[in-house]
Amino acid sequence: MVRASLVAPCLFVIALMSTLIPTLLSVGFGAQHTSYIDQLFRDFERQPLDYQGQIALRALRNRFREESILHPPATELEQLQRIDAVLLCASGLIDDRQYFDVTGSRKSPLQQLRYELRQMHRETHRLKLLSLDFQRRNTP
Repeated sequence: MVRASLVAPCLFVIALMSTLIPTLLSVGFGAQHTSYIDQLFRDFERQPLDYQGQIALRALRNRFREESILHPPATELEQLQRIDAVLLCASGLIDDRQYFDVTGSRKSPLQQLRYELRQMHRETHRLKLLSLDFQRRNTP
């Protein structure tokens, strides 16, 4: 009588464990898997960037993560378009050598133009601050 009452709970626990353990393991190992876009951002973050470049890269990463959560890519083409968008946006932050180190390829003309525009924007911003500082020093 005692033996019969213990068999059912033991079988239940064994059945539960046999389904629960593989599920937990797959979820745990799935958490280790990172997307190609996350890996790209990690590689870009390893490159030497100025403080504003680091902030811009983090904001870019957060925007793409939020977009992926709200609108996951339905097709392989959408995923490739997002990767291209990441590469285009990040190419404005890093130079040719850093881009080659991360991706293993050269920048496209559009990506090169993005970088040059960012450099011109930084230079005009620096000159604007310099002229404001100069005006402030010469004003009594």
